[in-house]
Parts: sequence; structure tokens; C-alpha cells
Amino acid sequence: SPTGHCSDPSHPAEIRRADNLDLLDHPARELLDEVIATGRAGDEAARQGRSARCPDLMDRANPKLLESAGGALTARDQLGPLP
Repeated sequence: SPTGHCSDPSHPAEIRRADNLDLLDHPARELLDEVIATGRAGDEAARQGRSARCPDLMDRANPKLLESAGGALTARDQLGPLP
């Protein structure tokens, strides 16, 4: 919903969020479409029992790999290059 309420007294009682996709330029819209399609592919794979996984979760202090039906991501160290 575009309007939400927060019970924290330090925040305004009403929070508004504008979602105007018409403000996106063509490359940004293409990227958004790709992100949505990848997410949907991952959701469908999870429904079929092939959920996303992090194969190096137990191998290192800072895991870098995330694999799903939609593809794979390799995180980079803050200052270092990809392996």
C-alpha cells in the first residue's frame, strides 16, 4: 500500500511512498524488468523445490556465492577484485 503507519513515536505517523515508474528512463526500466523476471524465475524454481542456495556459506567467514534458477551472483570484497 502507498501509505503505511509506524508505531515508533520518533517517526511521523504516516509514511508515504511514491511509485511512479514513468520516471524511469529506458535503461533503468530494462534493468527493473530484468530484476523482476529473475525474481519470478527464482520464485517458480523455489515452488518446484529448487530454492536459492549459498554453496560457500560454511566455507568462509564472508560467503560470496548465491545460486538460483535465475542465475548466480558472486559478491566481491569491498576493495578486492573478483576471484
